[in-house]
Amino acid sequence: MQGLAVLVVDDDPDTLQALGEMLGQMGAAVETASTVREAMVRFRARRPALLLSDLSMPDEGGYGLIGRIRALDRSEGGDVPALALTALALEEDRRSALRAGFDAHVAKPVVIHRLVGAIHNVLGQRATLMDLEPAPPRDSP
Repeated sequence: MQGLAVLVVDDDPDTLQALGEMLGQMGAAVETASTVREAMVRFRARRPALLLSDLSMPDEGGYGLIGRIRALDRSEGGDVPALALTALALEEDRRSALRAGFDAHVAKPVVIHRLVGAIHNVLGQRATLMDLEPAPPRDSP
């Protein structure tokens, strides 16, 4: 995870601090936000390579955030890999998060090896999909 730019969004300051420290110790460059509005400002300023967001936050919440992100053009980061972090851990909650546009669902309390596994899975799937995309045409000499 060395140098991976991660945006973590959660309204709980203890969760933000814990996740920031855990991911930072693994080499990630972590930014945090406690509201959707703050997250969008940080997202646009420094497009992260990965988004981790709580679902249940006051006001708009994680579903609103992922809706805003997925509405962006790909060139603006609309296709960023995104993980939902939530205490809502039922199978239906997982399906709802995936339908909303998240790539994975991680139940709280976060167990670090599960989070890291989910991150590697999502980034690995995205890398594989990118490998399958046609290469841009080369300029003729």
